[in-house]
Amino acid sequence: MASNYDNTDLYWSWNGDYAFAAGDLKDTSTDALRSLMQDIHTVCASSMRDWENYPGLGATIDDFLGEPNNASTAARVSDRLKISLVAAGVANSNDLHIKIVPVHMNKVLIVIGIDAIATAFNTLSPDDKLVVTFVFDSVEQQMTFLDQTPQLIPQH
Repeated sequence: MASNYDNTDLYWSWNGDYAFAAGDLKDTSTDALRSLMQDIHTVCASSMRDWENYPGLGATIDDFLGEPNNASTAARVSDRLKISLVAAGVANSNDLHIKIVPVHMNKVLIVIGIDAIATAFNTLSPDDKLVVTFVFDSVEQQMTFLDQTPQLIPQH
């Protein structure tokens, strides 16, 4: 069953810069799910001990560098992401759907879907699912988020 993930936080760009609006710091109040997307980004792109105040925050998927790009590794990466997102309090386990698809010898496409409740404070429609998509490149050791706005996937 979907959960309510509405939250307001400071708004930041995908390269980590805080955004400004009308001369002040911008927040995520125009779409309360933007905060959730930012939290997903933070956990997935971070490694343990990256954050001094939160040393346990991060999925540390760099641990999988050098591993074969196959279904077994994809399942382990998926498990790591799910455990990390749940442990960080970002999402409930039952609401998370993670799919990992090899797109190159050294790259995987990671699609994280979250069942979230549509509210007056977010941009979801009742039949939508929030989806965050990124590519992990094991050679460059970086994540590239493919969309700066949430993709809304209709449920069937």
